[in-house]
Amino acid sequence: MEARPLVRRRRSGLRSLGAALAIATALGCGDPEPAGPGLLLVTVDSLRADFLACYGGLPGIGERMCALGREGARYEWAFSPSSSSAPAIASILTSTYPSTHAVSESAASFLSGAHLSLAEALGGAGFATAAFVSSPELNRSRNLQQGFEVYDDHTVQTAPGGLPHRSAEEITSAALAWLDEVRAPWFLWVHYREPHGPYLASPRASDEAASPGSGRRLRILPTPRGRGGIPSHQAIPGLFTLGAYEARYRAEIRVVDASLGRLLEAVDARDEPVGAVVTADHGEAFGENGYYLSHGHGVGLDQVRVPLFWRAPGPSRPEEIRVVVSTLDIMPTLLRSAGLPQPDALQGRVLPSAEDPPGAPEQARAVYALHPDEVAVASSSNFYLRLREPVTPDSNDLASFLRATAARTASLEVRPGAGLPPLEPARPTGITPLLEPRLAEFLSGASD
Repeated sequence: MEARPLVRRRRSGLRSLGAALAIATALGCGDPEPAGPGLLLVTVDSLRADFLACYGGLPGIGERMCALGREGARYEWAFSPSSSSAPAIASILTSTYPSTHAVSESAASFLSGAHLSLAEALGGAGFATAAFVSSPELNRSRNLQQGFEVYDDHTVQTAPGGLPHRSAEEITSAALAWLDEVRAPWFLWVHYREPHGPYLASPRASDEAASPGSGRRLRILPTPRGRGGIPSHQAIPGLFTLGAYEARYRAEIRVVDASLGRLLEAVDARDEPVGAVVTADHGEAFGENGYYLSHGHGVGLDQVRVPLFWRAPGPSRPEEIRVVVSTLDIMPTLLRSAGLPQPDALQGRVLPSAEDPPGAPEQARAVYALHPDEVAVASSSNFYLRLREPVTPDSNDLASFLRATAARTASLEVRPGAGLPPLEPARPTGITPLLEPRLAEFLSGASD
């Protein structure tokens, strides 16, 4: 009984045998026959790393996520290339920067079929593929369903003034129902909407008692941007302080963590090797640079530093990795676990391991976060943030400027349990747009 729906879905996902062979050929494979483990990708909306206990947050927050890091690898300094959901997710699914795949915050933008997606690569190699997403920003108009045999983006309006979404419990149930019908090799992507605002989950009594009066009172804004107060869509009757909203945000994390635990428990009960990666699309502001309870306005550390956990199929040992990585590295890592080659178009690389031999190339690596108004780069132990300005590009001017101002950039304290370092970046005008290849070249020679 289980084989029939699996075969039917595979045939519907690939329009013809020729399509399957074309994808396999693009990947450098001559034979698209099924081979490999189960692969689980979980993305959590608006989740800051430093709110989780294993990243320096309060004890007990994100227990199941942190446990996954203790079972495999936890990446201390992982970055998303965008502070908005659609471009961040498109980058995860294609291992390319927003400047390459062209998906933006604009609802009119969508992923071009010219970009090979992770689901296409795995589906072409015989994996059953499915996605269960609970965010209206990730609906089918964005073409993020490219390569998925099943793309369940059903959402409902659940609260007055709230955005359409589906609860973590509901989306977990839908994903598990699909898993019951397939066997390895399979690829499942689950996107949890929580803790994206409004933060409607009830906090624990200890949080609620300690939080409502803490911090200064914030005004409710008429817009959703969050500059100087509570965004209109985030306002909860009777709550006006930052501490109250932080308690609600932690409650949302607990909700999604419980559902993740249920999902991982079911996956681990299967008699097959499964690789699992958990990360976030972007972070959330809690007062940084004057923004509250919002994202998408820039690429500061509060916006683009994300948690990242990876447990490979088969036996693994706990690892804490402190080198800078990007969520673009997820696709190359999953392809390697599936035994597939790396397409040339990928801009990420396989996630590093403590077992990897030390080498200079990793030390000099730069990862980027892009925004219409700002560009940020993390490399080694430094985080650079600059405004974009419409001036004529000149590589010599760029290198000269960055060398002269490097001392004024924010420094990352790469140590276990560290919270977010203070972010006081220089924001000069007249800076050349930071083009990725040229800045990478600059950083690789920054020690000269």
